[in-house]
Amino acid sequence: MDTTGSGEYNTKVHGLITDHAYSILKTKEYNGKKFLVIRNSWGKGEWTGPWSDGSKEWTADWLPLLDILNHQPGDDGVFIMECES
Repeated sequence: MDTTGSGEYNTKVHGLITDHAYSILKTKEYNGKKFLVIRNSWGKGEWTGPWSDGSKEWTADWLPLLDILNHQPGDDGVFIMECES
């Protein structure tokens, strides 16, 4: 857990901080899956779970989705998550 300096604690789960605002920038369905492009309002710190930058899910079959979503990997606070319903 990380302290915020105010005596409160924030928990990180796969890089995401609890009680923190994130913005959904884009949604897209591709190859039968739904994806979200999300931005951390701080501009740094990203999801490190499935479909994160460099994760094992990015096989040759899925790499075209990066172009479709206009996503460039890097610690810029913008990341992709799968939306499961």
